[in-house]
Amino acid sequence: MMLKLILSLMLAGGAAAQPAPVPTVAAGDTLLLGLEEAIAIALEGSHFARTLELNLAGSQYEVEAARGRFGTQARLAVTAPDLQERVQGETVPGELPRYDSYGSQEISADLTLSQPLPTDGALSLTGRIFHREDTVYDNATGADLEQKTMFNSIELSLDQPLLEPNGLKLGLERAEISHRLSRRAFLRGQLDLQYEVTSDFFALMRAQQEVVIARDALEQQSANYDIARRKFEAGLIPEVESLQMEVDLAEARNELLGRESDLALAADM
Repeated sequence: MMLKLILSLMLAGGAAAQPAPVPTVAAGDTLLLGLEEAIAIALEGSHFARTLELNLAGSQYEVEAARGRFGTQARLAVTAPDLQERVQGETVPGELPRYDSYGSQEISADLTLSQPLPTDGALSLTGRIFHREDTVYDNATGADLEQKTMFNSIELSLDQPLLEPNGLKLGLERAEISHRLSRRAFLRGQLDLQYEVTSDFFALMRAQQEVVIARDALEQQSANYDIARRKFEAGLIPEVESLQMEVDLAEARNELLGRESDLALAADM
């Protein structure tokens, strides 16, 4: 069932600095809302407000990512066991071809620690471990020949761009500017949303009051018509005055219908 929301005509005195908490009701109940509650619902539940919040959060993440690029970075590259095996034929004049089997196994790992510098350069320390094992099977003698190779290395390097803009600094400044713009858009969007809700609220309030005024005017005009009709039947006033009262009564009815139509439109906004 659709939840029916009715804006209450009773407003609390003065404007609150913070929106009131969003009230919760069961489906099918009627919820009476004041201006503060209506603004709170718009700020917390509307698609526009949610979009503003996501844009602001996204810009904040961009700032954090830009600042994170100034921190120490670690990169690990591991070469899984690389296995190779092949058979190679060797021909000796006057003899049958001989085929020997060759195999190799290689494992390596590189660990690099890099510290970005404020000058957009980077100081890096790289450690490497390398292990290789080669085997040869001699078909003639039936022997296996093996050779193992292992070494470690450490490398210190400095990478400093010259005659180039500082990309790290510019990236952080760009992210911070984008965040400030997003925050201003967020605050401006909230103010615009509050203004729109307030404007619609008072438009509905005015439409309701106009319906009340038009209904009172219709009742008064109906009473005037009844008095004029009785006076005409008693011969106290001419027929033209009685007809004029009937016209005024019809106009009052049309005015009430128009105000009720305006109220329905204002309630749908």
